[in-house]
Formats: sequence, C-alpha cells, structure tokens
Amino acid sequence: MTREYLVRCSSKDEVTYDFIRKKLGTHQYYWDSPDLYSLADLGKSFTGQLQSYLKKLATKCTHHVYCCKKCSSLGFICEYCHNPKIIFAFQLNTTEQCPNCNAVYHKSCKRNNPCPKCIRKEQILSRK
Repeated sequence: MTREYLVRCSSKDEVTYDFIRKKLGTHQYYWDSPDLYSLADLGKSFTGQLQSYLKKLATKCTHHVYCCKKCSSLGFICEYCHNPKIIFAFQLNTTEQCPNCNAVYHKSCKRNNPCPKCIRKEQILSRK
C-alpha cells in the first residue's frame, strides 16, 4: 500500500519508485501485482526467504513514507480524535480507510460511525 505514496514521490532518496523497480529486476510483479507469485517464490516461502525479503522491502518503503516530507504530506489526521499524528492507510492494524472517499481514520475511533468526509460531501451535493 505504500506504492501510492512512492509513485508520487520526486525525492532522490534510495527508496523511490524508480529505485525499487530497478532493485526488483525480474520480480517487478511484486510491485505491479502484489497477489501474483511464481513457483520459485513458492519455494522461497517455505524456507522463509520470501517473507524476509518482502518484509525488508516493506520496512524500507514505510520508513521512507514516514520520513519524506512529500510522502508524509499525503497522510491523514483522524477526523474523529483530531490527534495531530499523521496516519496512513497502510497501517492496517490501527487504521481503516473509507471505501467511498479513501479518507483514513483510527479503527478505534471509526468503529461503526459514519465517515465525516462522506457526510460533508453529501451535504454539499444536497445544497446544489
């Protein structure tokens, strides 16, 4: 999920879209189709090599998003609790993304509450 941030990044940091695509080499499908794996990948998954490789790559990518000014500016502030700490959709354990407008909220704040951004959009559209 960090892909959406890195594609937009113009940083010359070593963890940018172009750098990652070059580093992946023949494994570009990890980036383009994250649900697609080769038979060789299946073998590597049994030995733990695939998980280790993907975890290292994901860690580098998320670290870049947290530290890069441009990438971190694409994060969200939870509209329920207004905590100033930026949150991202790829923080799957703690955040939830609205399927309609893509706004991101803390899971603990969102619960079954309606999306504030969607409510605002509906109010604006109803005025027209």
